[in-house]
Amino acid sequence: MSKKTGSIQFRQLKPPSRPGSSLDRVEHRKELVITRDGKSAARLVPNTGGIDRAQASAAAERIRARAAKLKAVFDWDALKSERDAGRP
Repeated sequence: MSKKTGSIQFRQLKPPSRPGSSLDRVEHRKELVITRDGKSAARLVPNTGGIDRAQASAAAERIRARAAKLKAVFDWDALKSERDAGRP
């Protein structure tokens, strides 16, 4: 997990004169918060660069353990069918 080194508040009134400058700041571990009427509307954060496989494996194991505890039965074909419903 990465640490953020700071944040910038950005009030959206008009597009920035140099949109790239906002991205440059985000690339350098800054978080950009865009507000509308004083309330956070969006947040742009640095890309951490990938998937932490150990964390993903641990999450999958927790899901499996919880499913076993609940004695859940998964119909993977039905689940995949629902996932793909309406896709082109």
